[in-house]
Amino acid sequence: SLKYLVRDKDLLTTNYNSYYDAELTSTEGGDGSCENCGGRGSFECEECGGGGERDCYRCDGDGEQDCSECEGSGTENCPKCDGDGEVECRSCDGYGEVNCETCDGSGTDEEGEECTDCEGNGKKSCDDCHGDGRSTCDKCDGECTVDCTECGGRGLEECGRCDGEGTSECDE
Repeated sequence: SLKYLVRDKDLLTTNYNSYYDAELTSTEGGDGSCENCGGRGSFECEECGGGGERDCYRCDGDGEQDCSECEGSGTENCPKCDGDGEVECRSCDGYGEVNCETCDGSGTDEEGEECTDCEGNGKKSCDDCHGDGRSTCDKCDGECTVDCTECGGRGLEECGRCDGEGTSECDE
């Protein structure tokens, strides 16, 4: 058994990524050539097959990675309700009450008597929010989230390492 230090002739130039630089233990073949490398003096890289490119490790060759904005979920908090699902009622500005339409908020009718619709308060519970002052967000329909604006709800974006190509230069 002989020890060979196998180095590719292009190791210091452009082809380093295509071949391994390794110390091997080998026996000589019948013609005197190395049995491991067949006399070529190098091995083909197992990662890239000698082509110099391999699947991008960040996106596994897909060209896409999880969206950095939504972390792959495809959704984000609704910007209108801030993820609450409800917004301030537009009809009553969040007060839960509106002026009585019968007495125009005065609390009295035309004869100066107490308004029977609002019991003299001049206010009535808001019909739109039922007195809560809050209503369902019309942007997210109360779901609290909307499609991510960065990825359009896909949960994926172009891989920044390989620029969406799916391959990167082999560094083995």
